[in-house]
Amino acid sequence: MIKLKLILISFFIYALFTNVAFAANVYVSPASIVNQSLTVGKNFTVDVKVDSVINLYGFDFKLYWNNSLLDLVSAKTKPVNLWFDSMKWIDNVSSFYETAYSAKSPYNAFTGSSSIATLTFKVKSIGSCYLEIKDAKLGDQSAFPITYSIANGYFDNKPKCTCGAWIKSGCEDDGTCTTCYYTRTCNPRNCQIESRRTKACQ
Repeated sequence: MIKLKLILISFFIYALFTNVAFAANVYVSPASIVNQSLTVGKNFTVDVKVDSVINLYGFDFKLYWNNSLLDLVSAKTKPVNLWFDSMKWIDNVSSFYETAYSAKSPYNAFTGSSSIATLTFKVKSIGSCYLEIKDAKLGDQSAFPITYSIANGYFDNKPKCTCGAWIKSGCEDDGTCTTCYYTRTCNPRNCQIESRRTKACQ
């Protein structure tokens, strides 16, 4: 554990004082989960993936979510090589998950694309939130940082608004023009209960 911490600290120092040569993508997959059938008590799974990385030898990242909406029930890190040491935290109170992995000689660095973690969430309520990657660090075999871009995930289980047709509810004549009123009902909850419009005769 001490060795891993020293390796990660070296990543941070190099990130501050050196220029980096490589770029990668760190992202949540699927990028968007919009599903109203994911009601309270249901589970869903996402992956944190790395794409187009060159000579990856260690990584660290945190994933945040809204803990009034979701609980993380399981997390499995999926190292892309024979990793040497790891750290992992699950904190449903502060609503983040963190994991860190590092390899050790003679293991080879990884180049390519891969899932690096699989996370399963349990739905606690109805709403939406981002699954946000923060504080990510990628390092190569020489402890140089690897630059990266981030694409966060999104979860939404709010019911869709479905509305009935416009129905004429009545007309009024003021002697110069007739104004007709139309209404329609929208369901389920979280949608406008009733909408109204008017149409004046010319």
